[in-house]
Amino acid sequence: MSGSLTQDSDHMDSQKQKSLNQQGLSLWLILVLLLILIIIIALVVWYLMRQDNIYFTNGSGEKAVLIDGVKCGTFRNDYPDSPPPLLASTDADSIRVGNFEHSSVPHVDEVIAFCQGKVPFLREQDGTFQWSSSRDSVTIAFHDPYPISVAVWIVTTVEGMSSSARARKISTGTDVVVDGEVYHEEGDCEAARRIWATEGQGLVINCGDPKDITDKFIDEDGDGMADDLDRDGRPDNANPYFTARAFDCTEHVDAIKRLGYTPGVLNVYYVMNIVTDFGDPAFGLWCNTSDPPDVIAIGAYASNVTLVHELGHSFLANGEEDHVDSLSSFDKANVMHGKSGERNYLTEGQVFRAFFNAGSALNHLNVYNIGPGRTPLLRRPRGGASTCGPSTDNDNDLCPPVQKRIWKDGGENGSTWPPN
Repeated sequence: MSGSLTQDSDHMDSQKQKSLNQQGLSLWLILVLLLILIIIIALVVWYLMRQDNIYFTNGSGEKAVLIDGVKCGTFRNDYPDSPPPLLASTDADSIRVGNFEHSSVPHVDEVIAFCQGKVPFLREQDGTFQWSSSRDSVTIAFHDPYPISVAVWIVTTVEGMSSSARARKISTGTDVVVDGEVYHEEGDCEAARRIWATEGQGLVINCGDPKDITDKFIDEDGDGMADDLDRDGRPDNANPYFTARAFDCTEHVDAIKRLGYTPGVLNVYYVMNIVTDFGDPAFGLWCNTSDPPDVIAIGAYASNVTLVHELGHSFLANGEEDHVDSLSSFDKANVMHGKSGERNYLTEGQVFRAFFNAGSALNHLNVYNIGPGRTPLLRRPRGGASTCGPSTDNDNDLCPPVQKRIWKDGGENGSTWPPN
C-alpha cells in the first residue's frame, strides 16, 4: 500500500512540474510575442513618422505628382519613373509619397503637381522647402485656369468664300451635309478651345470675334502713309497685297501688325499663303523672332487644327524641334505632330514646357502678364537654361521628358497611349 502511495505522489509531483514548465514556456512565448508586437508597432510608427505628405489646396480634380529627391539612398528623378503614377482622387486633399531625403549637388529637390482643370504647380528646393530624413509636409496651392486671349484678323479672302464666311469658319465652324447627314466641322478656335479644355491643364483659349482687315491700306515701310507698290495710282490694301505674295515672318511681321494688332495677347492673321524663313511653304507659322513673339499666321488651306498646333509652338517655344513626327512615343493625334489633321492631345511633358519654359508665350514679358516676377507658379528652368527643350531623356532632372504621360492619351485610329 505504501509503495502505491509513493508512486502516486511521485506521479503527481511530475505532473505538477510538467504543468509549471508548460506555464513557464507559455509565459516566455507570450513575452516573446509581446516583444515582437512592440517591435512591429515601433517600426510602423517609425515608418509612418518618416512618411512625407503632399497637401493640396484649390484642387477638386484628380491630382498627380512627380518628385525629385533621394529615396532609399538613390536619387530619383520624376518619381515614380514607372507606372502606376502617384495619383490622388478627386476629393482627396493629400497624398502620402514615402520618405524622400535631401538631394546633393547637382540635383535639387522638386515636386511637380498636376490637377485636372488647374494650372500645373512646381515646388523647387529653396529657403522654404527641401526634403529631410524626417517627416516632411509640402503644400501645393493650385491656380485656377488662365484665360488666354487670341485676337483673330482676316487679312485675305479665299476664292468662293467671303471674309465673313471665312470668319464664321474660323470661329464657330460650319455644318457640312454628306449623304443627307449633317456634320459639324469645328472651327479653328472651337478645336483649340476643346483640345485644351479636354486636356484639363489650366488654359482656356478665348478667341475674339474675327476682325475683317482685308481693305486696310498697306504701310510696308512704316512711314504712316499708304503704299502704292504696284504704281497704279491707288493705295494697296491687305487683300491683294497678301494674295499676291506669301506671308514671311522676317519680311512682313511689322507690316501686318500695322493693319491690326492688339498688344498683350496672341495675334493670329489669316492670310493666303505662307513661307518659312527657309522659303518652304507652310500652312501655319509662329513668328518666334518678333518682339514680343505674339504673331501667328494661318494659310487659306490649313486644317482646323493648325491654330492649336501653332499655339503649341508659341507655348513650347522650341521652334521646329517641338515637332514629334520622328519620336516613337507619339503619333499623328499629338498636337505637335508637324503633318497631321488629326491633332487631339498633349502629354504632361509638353504641358509642363508650355507653362515653365522661359520662352513660352505664357512666360514672355508683355504678353500675358503671368510670367517670371509676376507669380511663383511660372519660372525659368534652373541652371541657366532658358527652356526645357524637346528632350526625351528620362534622366534629365531639369524637366520631365517630353513624352511623359501621367494620364492616358487617345491616339490615332482609336488607339491609346498609356501612362509611362
